[in-house]
Amino acid sequence: MSQCPNCKKRLRIIDWRPQCPHCGVNVVMFGFEDRFYQDAKRAELSMGAWRVRKKTYGAGFKGALLVKLRLILMIVPLVSLLMPSAVLTVNLPFGAQTFQAGLLGVIPMLSGNSALISLFTSAAKAPVFGTVFQNFGLLFICMAAMAVFAVFALFFAFISFFSIKHLSRVAGVFASLGAFAALASLVIAILCVGAGNNAADGFVQAKFTYGALLSLICFSGFAVLNFVIARKGVTIQAQEGDLERSKLWKQYKKGELDLDTLPYPVVETAETRAHEAHIAALIAENESHDAAAKSQSEEGEPS
Repeated sequence: MSQCPNCKKRLRIIDWRPQCPHCGVNVVMFGFEDRFYQDAKRAELSMGAWRVRKKTYGAGFKGALLVKLRLILMIVPLVSLLMPSAVLTVNLPFGAQTFQAGLLGVIPMLSGNSALISLFTSAAKAPVFGTVFQNFGLLFICMAAMAVFAVFALFFAFISFFSIKHLSRVAGVFASLGAFAALASLVIAILCVGAGNNAADGFVQAKFTYGALLSLICFSGFAVLNFVIARKGVTIQAQEGDLERSKLWKQYKKGELDLDTLPYPVVETAETRAHEAHIAALIAENESHDAAAKSQSEEGEPS
């Protein structure tokens, strides 16, 4: 059974009237003004927080110059992997087979090309040329790791508008890992080319390309850019009072703030002051009209 919100006494099924049979208070309208102001305060804070969130999302894509630069360079680390770090050519009696230590060379190996995999694994076990192919295999592993790190860095940089500082820092970490993998690829590529050029009879020819160096520059630059954005953050042009409303809304959602302790309007701005002045002017105008009408009615009454 329900109870009266005023006297806390039980209401029976037959008590169908809006007034409480015990204290006479209107049960339906009890506390209406308090609930009205609570809803008004809640609406003010939530709308202010939503406007700040909207501005933040927009600033994550087209805010400061660094954010725009990151948006342009976001895919560059992944594109840099198309250029191989080294090219290995194996001269066989029936023709030459070329391996590229780049993204386009890793894909055929990972797609399950049994002929290429068999040739590569057999050559890696050879006593003379095994070191060259083993180093080249490490290049494939580094390239695959760089591709994974580039995808994660791209993903977290793209969704960083949810949390500019935190997610930009995460994107910078993955870009840094990609830079370390690119540095390892550069060192291994130099060792691989040196070992291949020392091979006899021209069975193996290794050529150094600048893919690893290009990837190292791209990953390092992208990492530095994300760390700078994470440190500085993004300044948003919010409406007057919205930043304070957003802060209060977060406290209210966490249960740290009671709406009854806040005034209305919660945050006083030029807009709210102008609105209150307009309402006060309307009230004064109505009161003056009522006073004039009352005066005229009193003058028209017979003495």
